[in-house]
Amino acid sequence: MLARLVPGPLVRWFASPYVAGGSMEEGLDVAAARLAGGVRSTLDLLGEAVTDEARVRSNAAAYERLLDALGTDSRFPDPRTRPSVSLKPSASAAGDLDAALAPIEAVAELRTEHGFVAAP
Repeated sequence: MLARLVPGPLVRWFASPYVAGGSMEEGLDVAAARLAGGVRSTLDLLGEAVTDEARVRSNAAAYERLLDALGTDSRFPDPRTRPSVSLKPSASAAGDLDAALAPIEAVAELRTEHGFVAAP
């Protein structure tokens, strides 16, 4: 609740060390640079507490594009050192956590298709 009272620019300033970029491409570039320096990354789609189906579909499509990009990007040839991807059920639910399973299962299928290694 308090977060809604904090101005957006201030939130972005505090979050900036944890946000790799404003686009998938920027995030992939930062993850590749970190990996070249020996540091692994986790990529995430910001935005939780989704309340409408259009946003659920948009989030699922974004995760699918991210996994496709990670699976084909030559900077991440080893599935064991590719950036991990954090999935949040609250970004796929539109208020119904049971309904969140379908988009997550679709993304999980892509994980298998691209040979990603499941996190321990």
